Amino acid sequence: MSMAEIPNLTLHEKLQFLEVIWDDLSARADEMAVSTTVRDLLDERVERKHLFDDFPQL
Repeated sequence: MSMAEIPNLTLHEKLQFLEVIWDDLSARADEMAVSTTVRDLLDERVERKHLFDDFPQL
């Protein structure tokens, strides 16, 4: 299948492709290079999320 054919897929087919792609990327995350700037931003966001862990869920 070529990239040009993707717009012709049904919504269900597109979602299936996304799932396969996401699973593949997740399995190979250690192969992806992340810049120091992006890593710092991600670390900051994870830390900020932990600040709210003790709050009750709404």
